[in-house]
Amino acid sequence: MITIKEITKKKDETIKEITLNNGIIQINVLNIGAAVTSFKLVEYNHNIVVSYEKTEDFCNNSYYLGAVIGPLAGRTKDGKFTMDGKVYQLELNDNTNHLHGGENALHTQVMDMFYEDDENNPQVIFMKEVNHMTDGYPDVITYVITYKLDGNSLIMNLKAIPNIKSPANMTNHMYFNLGATDTVLDHELTIDADEVMELDETYCPLGERIAVADTAFDFRKGNKIRNHLEKNHPQFKMTNGIDHAYVLNDSRSLTLFEPVSKVALKIKTTADCVVMYCGNFFNEGFVNEKGQRAKNHSAVALETQYFPNGVNINGYEPVFFTKEKPLDITTEYVLKKIK
Repeated sequence: MITIKEITKKKDETIKEITLNNGIIQINVLNIGAAVTSFKLVEYNHNIVVSYEKTEDFCNNSYYLGAVIGPLAGRTKDGKFTMDGKVYQLELNDNTNHLHGGENALHTQVMDMFYEDDENNPQVIFMKEVNHMTDGYPDVITYVITYKLDGNSLIMNLKAIPNIKSPANMTNHMYFNLGATDTVLDHELTIDADEVMELDETYCPLGERIAVADTAFDFRKGNKIRNHLEKNHPQFKMTNGIDHAYVLNDSRSLTLFEPVSKVALKIKTTADCVVMYCGNFFNEGFVNEKGQRAKNHSAVALETQYFPNGVNINGYEPVFFTKEKPLDITTEYVLKKIK
């Protein structure tokens, strides 16, 4: 079942929210940034993603809640990359770095929306052609974003189709909290990854990796997030917790579990890594849908993507895409309640 309602206006464009419900799971998505505002089990009726108190706040989504990020997710060192011998200078919107595509990025775009109202497998497709040259990119990119429900799974497909050769790295920036409290520290997380990418003093990965074994980053056997933050790590002096790209092993999977609600979220992806970020700097900077100021570590983002700053790291493919070979990432979110 699909329903659509108008939320507000952004300039001359209408912001709409579409609801997909197959009787098992339900998602609400906006046509601005293809932002997921709600994701829940129908029987549990608890939204597992962080949303703003007012839906219209997604028109100025400075925390990137639920939004699809592009053209380049994460930080690009010094806002520069070289392609075919030419140096491109991107907008610097994160101190000395370029972050999440800049001011004209995908999460700011009102997109065309198409849907298929299938009872068991409803889906919505968002499309937008965006001129990124204003932010220093080579040309126009056409985005195609699909959300489809299948049983207790949300299947997300992200495509970036450049007009000419261009770098791209897309992800969804949903923040998860599977329980009823204002912390995810007691959530249990399992990530099948042996390494994370080390960050420099500007929070940007440069290609060096940290072996997770016997460190605060080791979630291979599953453990409460709290236990890992309490172990501490020299990198945490900058990041106030984990804000790192995990290099996924062949299973390309991870699981988040909340022991009180007994809700589990398994994530499987075709991407190479997942960036884990625990809302380390929410700092009560926005009001969430519960009417509360969002606290640090009250949610965790698990952003499946290619390697952040891969445009500046030798051997980190894929990085550049063409009309003939576009970026294409599929991620499945399997949501269930453990009896």
